[in-house]
Amino acid sequence: MALVKRSDIQIPDIPREVEPVPELGGSVILIGLSLTDRLANDALSRLDQKPGDGETVEDAHARAGAAGVLRVLSKCVLGEGDQPLMNQSEWNAFGTKHPLVSIRLFNRIQRLDGVTAQGEAELEKNS
Repeated sequence: MALVKRSDIQIPDIPREVEPVPELGGSVILIGLSLTDRLANDALSRLDQKPGDGETVEDAHARAGAAGVLRVLSKCVLGEGDQPLMNQSEWNAFGTKHPLVSIRLFNRIQRLDGVTAQGEAELEKNS
């Protein structure tokens, strides 16, 4: 097999799509996580999974999952000027009133990233 020439490589753009969110009064831009943000989120999630004082492993995993969702939303939901729409605390407050909308946006971002249950299983099998 021949070596790849740099000039033959096409660097992909971060995936993005516009998503209507009536609960926010308009549309937002959803983007996939960059590799840097994905690795940082994964590392933070692993740290968050360690149980705190009086916390069960299951509670720690649930807390870590929730924190990961908030990190992803705060990085990947953009508004005007391609700026993050809300920070983690604001997404937490929004999700209190609109939990299904928050989860729908998170799931859309996961699909943009190509993260699916089948894809995760395939990665595990091949590592």
